[in-house]
Amino acid sequence: AYSASTTSMLQKIDWLQDRLNLENKTMARIISSHPLLLGRSLGNLEKKIQFIGNSLDLADKEVGKLISKYPTLITFNANDKIPTMMSHLQKRFEIDEKRLKEMLKKNPRLLPMSIEESIEPKLAFYGALIGEKKARRLVMESINLLVVSLEKKLKPRLAEVQKSGVKIDWDETLIQRLARRSNADWERCKLEDAWTVRRREREQNDACT
Repeated sequence: AYSASTTSMLQKIDWLQDRLNLENKTMARIISSHPLLLGRSLGNLEKKIQFIGNSLDLADKEVGKLISKYPTLITFNANDKIPTMMSHLQKRFEIDEKRLKEMLKKNPRLLPMSIEESIEPKLAFYGALIGEKKARRLVMESINLLVVSLEKKLKPRLAEVQKSGVKIDWDETLIQRLARRSNADWERCKLEDAWTVRRREREQNDACT
């Protein structure tokens, strides 16, 4: 037999799964990675789901898909963070509300992030390389650039490039390579195009035969 508290948790899981239209394995993954969800009241969870949907103009099913990918969205203080982040990004990028919402739908991971500790330092990093105006345009086109780790990826890779002594004329393409290449591709190609690297390797092999 289940205890009253266990029954309550199971009921909460059933409610959340039904509310967000989630599959069993998706629900299990969310609870496993965010067990504190079970400590929230149903009223609190419902308010957050509604708030996220209203803020981004999403139907319930779309909210479910969003939360299944980024469960953090339902655990952070959405009522305070979302309006603050949306207001900041709209002013920072000088875009209308419709475009802002489309941008956030593509990468909702921005919503729980810190403006002071994450968003602005990354914009400053890109701006230092290609200028603030170009950096803003690049980020608007590739919003994923704002979720790349500054301390673990961007700064170490830039330091590596600078240490090499090679003078780089930074542009949007090179920043994309700096920020988005996997660790394996970075170790292999750095800022170069993979095709260029392969051609050089073939030339070296030909010289050795």
